[in-house]
Amino acid sequence: MPSMDYCKFENTAIDMAKCVAHLEDERRLPSSREAAAFKRLKMYCERFLEYAEDYNTETTEHND
Repeated sequence: MPSMDYCKFENTAIDMAKCVAHLEDERRLPSSREAAAFKRLKMYCERFLEYAEDYNTETTEHND
């Protein structure tokens, strides 16, 4: 199911948490395909962090 625009960041945060948990538990990637995806994801995370500096997330509401 594709991410809906109104919850794109929420869904991605859930998926990222699963990726981090896998890395913490397994300490390895299951295939060369996943290793390639990991490299792309790392690049996107670096770019995301650059954009994140421009946003004030302290004033947004969240339901964690």
